[in-house]
Amino acid sequence: MTEQLLDALPTFTQEEQRLALTLYRLLAAGDPLSKGRLAEPLGLSVH
Repeated sequence: MTEQLLDALPTFTQEEQRLALTLYRLLAAGDPLSKGRLAEPLGLSVH
């Protein structure tokens, strides 16, 4: 059963994992979150 559950979960690249963790941390702070605020700690630009 565990194997089936793991197979059903998406596989994230290292960059996607970093983005997800940053997103969760910023959301946990409880403040409004813009694309720019998420992009900044990741060193990304928002077009």
